[in-house]
Parts: sequence; structure tokens; C-alpha cells
Amino acid sequence: MLGGLVAAETGSVAAPATSPHVFPQRLRTVLAGAVLVLAVFVGAIAAGQALGASGDPLSATGVRIGDHPAFVRTVVEFAGGPINTNEVTALDPQPLDGTATLSVSHPAVKTLTSARTADGITVRLAVTGNQLRVGLHTTRARFEYLSYTVLGSRLAIDLWKSSPPSSAAELPTGTNGCLTLAAVHVSKGLVASSGREHNLFEHQFQVVLRGRDGSVLSRALVVADSGHWHNQLHYRTSTAQPGTLEGAAASPKDGALTCLVQARVTLPASS
Repeated sequence: MLGGLVAAETGSVAAPATSPHVFPQRLRTVLAGAVLVLAVFVGAIAAGQALGASGDPLSATGVRIGDHPAFVRTVVEFAGGPINTNEVTALDPQPLDGTATLSVSHPAVKTLTSARTADGITVRLAVTGNQLRVGLHTTRARFEYLSYTVLGSRLAIDLWKSSPPSSAAELPTGTNGCLTLAAVHVSKGLVASSGREHNLFEHQFQVVLRGRDGSVLSRALVVADSGHWHNQLHYRTSTAQPGTLEGAAASPKDGALTCLVQARVTLPASS
């Protein structure tokens, strides 16, 4: 009897009635369901990110335009959430020809306003897919640069005037000390300048001399050395006139203006 019990305990265990492939098949089914749930969850997160805090898609709701001594500012106001700076791109950052364009790329973005005109600028908004385009139209050669700043749920776009600046429009120091224009010396046919540079991309910028109508009389690429820079520009003009000396840096991302200093100068005739 005991031997029979021992034999029963030590004998081989009978195979289960179900196939050995059943558990892997069930596991695959469970995993497939988990992946589906995860995909739905991720999709819900993405949809939530596309919507603002109010639960509505990001929408342009209004446009304001205001004149300032050195520039004219356009503010596009949004509802449905803040804008990320990375969502904004200057598609055409050169307004000298009278036009400039920016885009705001955001899922389900839309606009509730289409156009506004003030202070000599017409702003038009249009949506294609997930991209809102902001077009600015103005007089040719009135503006020289475009810059933009994201302020929460507002996009501020500045068009910088090309005419010689008034005293209120002179900028001896750029934003956060990116550039300073410390000294300017004008003589017949020559403008010498110097200053400091801080944290510009590759420490490079343009020094530009403009005449009374905003046209470029001379320009040069400058690379700062240990935070200091100096430059000499030769120019030609048959008549004495007011002008503008600028130090300007552009974004490596899209060419929009990122830093500017400027001073009004009086240019004697070069010959």
C-alpha cells in the first residue's frame, strides 16, 4: 500500500487537458487590449493638449495695432490656451518689400477674426490645416525688420521703422544687453562705432548704415571678441542727410530680428 502511494507521488504528473499554446494566445490577447487602451489614452492626452484650459481649441479672437516711436506693434489675441514660442515661425521676416508673414502651428487652431487695418498696416489671418498664417501688409520700405514675442495667450509682432529714429526711438542698449552701442563717430564718408555684445548666436551681427529714406548705404558683418566689438563703415552720398546706424542680429531659426541697437546720425556729403 505504502509502495503504491510512493509510486503515485513520485510518478510523472499528468499533462493538463488544455493545449500548451492556449496561455501564449491569451497573453497576446491581453497585451493587444492593453496596447489599444494605451493608444486611446495617449490620443486623449494629445487631444487635451490641443485644447486650452477652457476646453476649446486655440482660437485667434482679435487683433490690435499700435504705433510706438521705433516700431508698430500688432498683437494677436488667442483664447483656449497659451501659445508656445516653438509654435511660431517667421515665414517672411523681411518687411522692406511691404509684406511679412508668420505662422502659428497648433492642433485644431482656428481664427474668429480675419483682418484689421490701423496705423498703415493691414493684418490678415487665415487657417490651413493646423497652421494659422498672419500676413502683414504695409507701404514698401517703411519697415526694415520684423520681431515677435509670445506673451502667454498673445502674440506680439513688431515691425521696425526704417526712417532715422527720433530721440525716443534711439536704442543704445538691446534687450537683456544683447548689444550696446557705446560710441559713434561720424566723419566725411566714414562712420566708426563700438560697443559690447552678450550671448548672441555665434557672437555675430550686422552693422548697418541707412540714409534718410531707409535705404542701406553700407553694411558689414561683425564678430564680437570677448564681448567687445568695433567697426568702420565707408559710405557715399552727394548730399548731407540724417541717417541711422544700427547693430542688428537675426534668429538662426527663422531670420526674425532678435536684437537691435540704433542711433540717429548726421551724415555729411562724402564728396
